[in-house]
Amino acid sequence: MPSVSELSDRNAVLRAISQHDNRGREARLRSLNVSVDSMGRNRQKLISLERLVRAAEAGPPSTQLPNIRLPNFALPNLPAMEPIHASSLEVLASAERTMSLVGQAISSQALAAVGAVSESIRKTFDSLHISLAAYDRNLLGYEEQARNLGACGWTLPLILPVASLPDLLEGIQPGTDYDAAFEDYYLSNNERATRQLFDDLSDSQRLKMWKPLLAECMDAYREAKFRIIVPSLFLILDGALAAAANSLLRKTNAKNLSASKRRTSRRVIETLAWASLEGFTHELFGGYHFGGPRPPRTNRHWVLHGRDVPDWTRADGLRLFQALHSIPA
Repeated sequence: MPSVSELSDRNAVLRAISQHDNRGREARLRSLNVSVDSMGRNRQKLISLERLVRAAEAGPPSTQLPNIRLPNFALPNLPAMEPIHASSLEVLASAERTMSLVGQAISSQALAAVGAVSESIRKTFDSLHISLAAYDRNLLGYEEQARNLGACGWTLPLILPVASLPDLLEGIQPGTDYDAAFEDYYLSNNERATRQLFDDLSDSQRLKMWKPLLAECMDAYREAKFRIIVPSLFLILDGALAAAANSLLRKTNAKNLSASKRRTSRRVIETLAWASLEGFTHELFGGYHFGGPRPPRTNRHWVLHGRDVPDWTRADGLRLFQALHSIPA
């Protein structure tokens, strides 16, 4: 029977043999894994080589550009491009030269098109300028009618489209009463024209000095308090006419002022507006002796000096609102 020391030595040997065998197995496994990895890499190389061989047999890809159709532009006669059996850089360079030719062709034709459009626009504006000049000359022919409208107690209604003014002025007859016609106009369509008139006056910078009083006049008009607004509107109109002539700090004559502004106006519509204000001020700012009969129309002097009977109506208020609106900016 072996001794204890012999058993210990035997166990040590067995452990050594076991460890050696384990290390051998691990080494063999690593070698096997390396072989498998090497086989995998070799297989990928074979696949890559096979693809390269197939690509070589098929020949290089064609480098001809597709036939691109550009709307409204004619392309130049481009040089024919043979299939290029060269490097990718040469292919890209050839394509870049081709696209450069296409770009130059498009740019030159685009510039020509822009030039043609610009010339067409210039001719259109020239024609429009000639037409407007002729239209202005035609409008100037209504200067006397505009003055007659003012003498009838109404200035040129600038809230109307310019194109409708000849139709309005052609039928003006001196001495005719147009109160009912204008009153109907301002009351129609749910008083749309009245609202526009008041909005314009409220936004006017030239009336800024009298804006609080003007706002109260509009409120009074909406409440049908026409007797209150007439004296106040005459006061505002007197000041607004003086302001238009930069004469707020000195005495002015509304009739002479309007005639002077008409003569010096450079725009046709302003000439007609001042012509109507000239007739208006001659009639409503005219001197009527206080001992004589009552003026035929509401008169500024009789109203502000307390000589007139305060029975003023909606039409009296509207005519003064419109006169303020007719003063050119």
